[in-house]
Amino acid sequence: ILVGFLSAEGHFTPVLIISLLLANFPEAFSSASLMISAGMSTPVVVGMWGGLCALVGCLSGASCWVLLALYPSYGLQGVELPDAVLVGISLVEGITGGAMIACISSVMMPEAFERTKKDGPLGLSSGFLCTVGFLVATVLKAVGG
Repeated sequence: ILVGFLSAEGHFTPVLIISLLLANFPEAFSSASLMISAGMSTPVVVGMWGGLCALVGCLSGASCWVLLALYPSYGLQGVELPDAVLVGISLVEGITGGAMIACISSVMMPEAFERTKKDGPLGLSSGFLCTVGFLVATVLKAVGG
């Protein structure tokens, strides 16, 4: 839904697309490898991720379409939405950010710390790679908008 709001605002930039790909690929890769190691077949795993991708695309498109259908001039220079709609969008942004932080901190980071080699080089530690990923995303945002 948030991606649809960003599209309606005209803020769906190539930098955002690249950062979403970079942020979600490790999560998808690790969970897919866990599903395959648990005995799921590759077509089922690909089908699940494909279905999720289609669902996200449909929700994004629907939210963008609804927002622009209700406020056709939104996204144009100097056009503001009513305060109630802005509060709703802010609520969606807050819930999205909180859900991402909760997922990363409760599922992804403990799994990464458990699977990492404790005696390996710093450059391959999960904490270092997470920090580098955050810095790359921040630099992409600062440079590309």
